[in-house]
Amino acid sequence: MQEHLANELIKATRKSEIFDFDFLGKYIKLGSNRNGKYYWEWGEFFKSKPKIEKIHTGIDFLDNISDGGFEVGP
Repeated sequence: MQEHLANELIKATRKSEIFDFDFLGKYIKLGSNRNGKYYWEWGEFFKSKPKIEKIHTGIDFLDNISDGGFEVGP
């Protein structure tokens, strides 16, 4: 497919045709099919959530490596 589009780009350039979104649309389906979120969107999503309660274990080692305790679900 990339080779085909590269050849079409060469042809379009020779004809002084603009190789843009509309031109590409003749050959491949374009558009936004994004199902997930970008990294920054996840950051905003989690910033808007309330803080999760942490349960201290009473074992210093576990509390230190788990940043104060284990998180519990809502």
